[in-house]
Amino acid sequence: MFTCAVSSGHRVPSAGALALSLLLSACGGSGTNAPAATYSLEGSVSGLVGSGLVLNVAANGSSSASVAANGTVDLAKAVAAETSYTVTVATQPSSPAQVCSVTNGSGTISNANVTNVAISCAAPVAAPPPAAGLPITATVTGLPGPGLMLQLNVYPNGPYILTINANGVATFPVQLPVNTNFNAFVVGSPPGGYCNVYPNVGVVTPTGANIGVMCGLGYSVSYTVSGLIGVGLVVQLNGASNQSTPSMNAVYSFFSSLSSGTSYTVSVVAQPTFPAQICSVVNGTGTIGNANVTNVQVNCTPAILGTAYGVVGTGLTLQLNGSGNVPVTQSGRFSGFPPAIPIGTPYTITVATQPSAPTQDCTLNNAQGTIGTANETKLQVICLTPASGAIPAAHNAYFIGTTSNTTTNSVVLVVPTNDSGTVVTPSSSLVPINSSDAFVSVASDATGNIYVGAVTTQMGTPNAQTSDPRILMFPPGSTGAATPKRTIQLPAGSTPGAIAVDGIGNIYVSDSNMIYEFATGASGTAAPTRSLATGCTFLAVDLNANIACADGQTVMVFAPTQSGSATPTRTIEPGQAFLADPEDIAGSIGGLALDPTGNIFMVVSAGGTLRQPSLFEAAGGTTSIDQGSLVGSVNSVLSKETGTPFAAIQFDAAGNLYINERIVGAESILWQFAPQNNGFALATSEAINGSVGSFVIH
Repeated sequence: MFTCAVSSGHRVPSAGALALSLLLSACGGSGTNAPAATYSLEGSVSGLVGSGLVLNVAANGSSSASVAANGTVDLAKAVAAETSYTVTVATQPSSPAQVCSVTNGSGTISNANVTNVAISCAAPVAAPPPAAGLPITATVTGLPGPGLMLQLNVYPNGPYILTINANGVATFPVQLPVNTNFNAFVVGSPPGGYCNVYPNVGVVTPTGANIGVMCGLGYSVSYTVSGLIGVGLVVQLNGASNQSTPSMNAVYSFFSSLSSGTSYTVSVVAQPTFPAQICSVVNGTGTIGNANVTNVQVNCTPAILGTAYGVVGTGLTLQLNGSGNVPVTQSGRFSGFPPAIPIGTPYTITVATQPSAPTQDCTLNNAQGTIGTANETKLQVICLTPASGAIPAAHNAYFIGTTSNTTTNSVVLVVPTNDSGTVVTPSSSLVPINSSDAFVSVASDATGNIYVGAVTTQMGTPNAQTSDPRILMFPPGSTGAATPKRTIQLPAGSTPGAIAVDGIGNIYVSDSNMIYEFATGASGTAAPTRSLATGCTFLAVDLNANIACADGQTVMVFAPTQSGSATPTRTIEPGQAFLADPEDIAGSIGGLALDPTGNIFMVVSAGGTLRQPSLFEAAGGTTSIDQGSLVGSVNSVLSKETGTPFAAIQFDAAGNLYINERIVGAESILWQFAPQNNGFALATSEAINGSVGSFVIH
């Protein structure tokens, strides 16, 4: 129904289309002299037991509504059709503290009263704190009165609510592990005052974290950022003197307060870059009422990101829907596609020009789709170089190992791989900060970040038991006792025996019982996005997130959609028929890798007298049992030493094959083979002075 105002102040219901003229007459006229129909905005409150709940209502201006009890509440009257409205919580209840949320809180008035706005209140979430961590505190200044409520968001256990009634230092009811990401913001301000949080996003340091809270008289303007992945976004309030630089998707507040009746304008003055995005403001203008402004949104357009593999030539360019030229100059993550692509737009990426010097042939995976609300990150560019002789490729190898047999805990040794024919001593090393920690596995992503599996060794316990399993991510080039950029805590009792990273940065970890997958950017106690109830010693992931897992004499392959106790889509079992010597018996798999096109390679150590590592290739496919075939050109080069048969294997982004053959004592040989004529040719080899095992090439 609709209502109109009359002298008595009552609502007059419509009697239908046939009585429209009578109704207009009752409201003061008819025809062109009749006033426009208006409507009401109502809400229903449930679960409220505290006091002091205040709602902010933006409809025909901004106003506030104090709510003292459950039931129906009038939010606005005499609202014209086609008017946008937003209902938010300005002040959360106290005595006892509660957190109230609004459902159906925004929309546009049509030709009817709005009655479906729902305000639900409940006690703050009392999530169990992590078993061990560091204190998170807030330092408050300028608080004009009691009633400040801060919310600390920590995935997956948060949010945590802290009520503060006086200036000084207050401590959140939770302690967090080092390197945990957090986001804090104000969910309730003192009456007639405002409070801003700085910094409101951060990472827990080895001493904890402190959040500054600046308060004052007046009302604050905050905004919510969504879809942001680029850097350099700058948002301002009423001119350049009050700017904010958001770095992630979160809630941000401007430092300045505004008095009731002041006009405000929130605008974007610098757009994000790398990748380029277009961010726009919703609900960015208005007039301060008697509550904080919390309904401003900054929405950033989805971006198209890609990962390039094997780019060694120059001049590679891509096009989006047949126009523009996006250069791809090297392997790794890249962007550069036009940012302002409307959601729902179909897109096709094509190769405009192929690389030259040397000539390469580049193909695309996941190059078609429709722009959605999330960023498109699965585009892959795979470049192959026609055979022109085996040329050594210059890279660094990151080994798990030690420089002597007397060293107890392993570190990551950095070895240059272009010193052909020499005995190479590791040029540097990445070592644990704590002497009781050990590095047990290593991987890298397309941009050169190094991921290390770490545990703490419990000296004095039977068999030197370990605890605190975790994944540490270090920026490219890190050496020494570097501080990790991110840390992922693994379930207690697990060991990160193998790590792999796919083309878009998802992280895979395996121990003897489970395989865990963590999303790009995961940190702290983030929950895995999926897990598989199988463990393995060796782990590899192809460009499409298929998982290859090897243990003993079997390789199992799992599809990207599989989880839990899923049956492998493919099983590979190298058998006696393919061993290097007829007298050998089937041995164990000592290394596993995937080339850029998804073929599976494995090093198998024979169980007979020769104990020689042999390389097998199992081409892509869905065969349930696939024994694979020997790669003869490689096996003719590998040594036939009778010492330790362990050998690890890796590919670089250009498709060069590396095999680490550990001979005797603290010495290994790193073989490098270049792809040639559907096979491999020896490019170079080097002896490494150190006891090294698993490794990654970048």
